Amino acid sequence: MDITKYFKKQPKPNQPRDAATLAKTARSQGGRSRTVCPEWYKKYSWLSVCSTGKVFCHTCVAMARQGKLTMSKSKEAAFVSDGFSNWKKAMAAFQQHEASLTHREACTKKAAEKTEPISARLVTQTAAQHAKRRMCLKKEIESLIFLLRQNLPIRGKKEEEGNLHQLLALRQRDVPDLRTWESYNSPVIQNELIRAIGHSLLRGLLTDIRAASFFAVMADETTDAAREEQLSLSIRWVDSDLIIHEDPVEFIQVAETTGDALAAALKDALLRMQLPLAACRGQAYDGAANMQGRLRGVATRLQQECPSALHVHCLAHCVNLVLQEASRQQKIVRDALDVANSATTFVRNSPKTTEVLRVMAQQAGSAGTSLRPLCPTRWTCRTACLQSVLGNYTALLDTFEKVNSSASDDHSQRAGGIKAVMEKFGTVLGLHISVAVFSVAEGLSRGLQSATATAQQATQAAQRVRLQFRRMRTEEEFDAIYQAAKAMADDEDRVEEPTLPRKRKVPKRLGGGGEHHDADPTAFYRRQFFELLDLLDTQLEERFNQPSMNKVGEVERLLEDAAAGKTCAVPDAVKELHGRDVDVKRLEVQLKMLPDIMSQATSDASVAETSNSSVISVHSVCQALQKAKTTGGEVFCLMMNEVLTLMRLYLTLPVTTATSERSFSTLRRTKTFLRTTMGQARLNAALLATIHRHRTDQLDVDAILDEFVSANERRRLFFGKQ
Repeated sequence: MDITKYFKKQPKPNQPRDAATLAKTARSQGGRSRTVCPEWYKKYSWLSVCSTGKVFCHTCVAMARQGKLTMSKSKEAAFVSDGFSNWKKAMAAFQQHEASLTHREACTKKAAEKTEPISARLVTQTAAQHAKRRMCLKKEIESLIFLLRQNLPIRGKKEEEGNLHQLLALRQRDVPDLRTWESYNSPVIQNELIRAIGHSLLRGLLTDIRAASFFAVMADETTDAAREEQLSLSIRWVDSDLIIHEDPVEFIQVAETTGDALAAALKDALLRMQLPLAACRGQAYDGAANMQGRLRGVATRLQQECPSALHVHCLAHCVNLVLQEASRQQKIVRDALDVANSATTFVRNSPKTTEVLRVMAQQAGSAGTSLRPLCPTRWTCRTACLQSVLGNYTALLDTFEKVNSSASDDHSQRAGGIKAVMEKFGTVLGLHISVAVFSVAEGLSRGLQSATATAQQATQAAQRVRLQFRRMRTEEEFDAIYQAAKAMADDEDRVEEPTLPRKRKVPKRLGGGGEHHDADPTAFYRRQFFELLDLLDTQLEERFNQPSMNKVGEVERLLEDAAAGKTCAVPDAVKELHGRDVDVKRLEVQLKMLPDIMSQATSDASVAETSNSSVISVHSVCQALQKAKTTGGEVFCLMMNEVLTLMRLYLTLPVTTATSERSFSTLRRTKTFLRTTMGQARLNAALLATIHRHRTDQLDVDAILDEFVSANERRRLFFGKQ
């Protein structure tokens, strides 16, 4: 029987409490009272009155309804189920019920309901501690990611002065819990967290590379600040949208630089990354014998295991070698470069001489820029140095003259020697010729260093430079350069007039007798200028005419002819090269649909600018396929899968190792002479975080935290399970 619906609310505190009122017990309806003395409520708070005038113990009634009164045999029916109304013995009955086992059991169990069990309280407290610890560790990981991304050191000379410690101290203003965070801050833990960050970055990168099915290898070697040999490994791959990617993935410390050792290191790295060598479709290295050796080079060894892995001699290195060979054979350019190098080195190595040059430039009213150093390895980056020397020519002559006359030591004598060479007209003309030639080659080198450069684009760029050199091989072009040098020499009185060198008669026994003698200085310098241009043209043709480039040219012609509506027959060279990667018969069928795709794509303004009905390039075909794939979706990918595969294979071939060389700059900024004790695993993680910053910004910190916590049972107990 549910009797709680009969309960009345307890009397309000403002009810009359005088003795007369308390003494009255109004009786009606058979002697049952409808009111209870308010003083009883003060003494017995468990009383409740129902509408019939009877009183109950609301505590016992509530526990009885829940079936929790199990200890007492007597259930005190008067206060639990029937109701109490014997007012004459009310006080005695109340006292007796309050002392009864039934009431005490009810009160105990009701109090237990309001109090959380100790076990539950321990679980709640432990969970709060785990959440706090995980939050602090997460903030530490986020701080490490920030420092790695910005290529900043983690620790300092003292631990409390390190960047990580100071960054966490700064973040305590926003996260007060970090003030008590002292655990898991040791150098060993930091290294483990850094390795976890690096592994997370590398896993994401390798997942995308494996999805591409094909890749190419680019490698180059350098020496770090600790005098250790580092082999930079980069991967070139093409995604499903025909977008080219070149990503450095690892620096490998090698003890030997022989072809065998480097090939073994590369194969071991690819094996660890789960990149099968059978999927390699290209290689790019510099021209060193250990890389490009015909018998025992790295390229030869890898191609023996994977014939489809075409190797390319880095075309940017080829341009560098072209200028190096031309400068070595042409005396006028060689002498000009030597003078520029000597002058800039002499001034830049002495702060006193640098200040003298600055004062002389101000006195001469020269607006020239500061001297730039002559790059010792990159010949295509020497234009800035040559232009700075020409812009400060008068100030340099004044500086060397002052230094030479101020003392008689070796330093001043060297200044006098440089000044004597700079006063020759051949030096001025050689600088002008070098600027004219090197500036053209520098543009070619910059274009080749693009990460998205393809074989056809590189070949076309080299062809344009060759045409430019041929256009420069005219008397008009030489006269313009000669007159500019002559005007500069006339303005500077100390520069000698152009003269012919002393004639040398070679004995007949040494093959002499057929020497050519120029009529005047102009003819002498013109002949050297033309020989330089001819040599550059010939060298470019020879060094860009590589076997791998010729094989790739077959793929280019096939795609261009098919897009123009010509023959779609796959040549034997393409079958031999990519016969295992594409279905030749399906490819020929799909190539017949390329003209329709090109005609639809040319309606787009962006593609129409680069594609022409009479001149179709692989680049325009790639753009058309990208546009058709965007509009056609999965249906187009299935319908033209062989053509898309062939295009991806073509784009996968690298043409330079510029990406690997750019990673050298990051290596020098990361492993400085103050951080030479850095381990290889930590170095690779730091390099990945700062090179692939867009991936670093997308790291899942919670996943890194879970990986770190799950390493052992002690951490799982300390941080809990998420």
